[in-house]
Amino acid sequence: MVKKFVQRMISMTLVVGVCVMATVNAFGLGADYPAGQRVYGSDAWPKGMDRLVNATNRVHGFFVNAEDVFFFAGTATNLSAFLLEYSQLQGVEKHCLILHPGRGEAKSPWDKTGQPCDWKLDGCPKSWRTLGTLSGTNSVEQMQKAASDPGYLLEVHLWTDSRIELDQVAIPKNITVEKEVLTNAAPPEPSYETAEQIKSMPPCKARLIQDATCVFLFETDYGRKFWIGSPGNTDELLQFLRSLKAGPYYKFPDVFLEFKPVKEKEAQ
Repeated sequence: MVKKFVQRMISMTLVVGVCVMATVNAFGLGADYPAGQRVYGSDAWPKGMDRLVNATNRVHGFFVNAEDVFFFAGTATNLSAFLLEYSQLQGVEKHCLILHPGRGEAKSPWDKTGQPCDWKLDGCPKSWRTLGTLSGTNSVEQMQKAASDPGYLLEVHLWTDSRIELDQVAIPKNITVEKEVLTNAAPPEPSYETAEQIKSMPPCKARLIQDATCVFLFETDYGRKFWIGSPGNTDELLQFLRSLKAGPYYKFPDVFLEFKPVKEKEAQ
């Protein structure tokens, strides 16, 4: 129920937020959906999605802002049943199954390691994804129009080196099967969770693009992304992250080395 309230508050403050923030991605809330605990979802979810995500074979899940991600483990029979129920959801922009090489790993962006999984469900309101493509230079009218974009984006992702053989999966006709394009694909986004890791990170210029409460996403001036923080942040690290603003580029790790926590300032 907490997540439902949070997402309602996010939707209510979108238009207000665009007037005072450089980018919509500067909003941020994030947390885990532990396996075995019921997820109630939000008003934005298509009817029936709550039944889909509360399957007993869900091994992990998380949300960041309005995006929800759920991981599952199971057999070809389990996936066939999952896809059948997924194909019957109304209000989904496009039903699709996206194939990825390798093996799946269920983890949140702030986790260092995860656990094996076979497929995942990734969803968010279309309006949120549309807003994320806009910059701070867009007018309020453009942002308001994007915020009212109807529809819900919901995709199923399957790792082809898992224990599930694709030819044993029954795929409903209204589900489009796509393959991930890996040509010149970027390596996984690195994560820096401690002061020592930040101090030793490669020098770069980067800007804050997403605040997920305890973990913050940055993008360098050459397009690479990395995370800083974790649920176990020290007071110093949390103060540092909260001192950064969306928009300007910061020089790392210098900006962290030069930062002085409140207690240290008060002692001077």
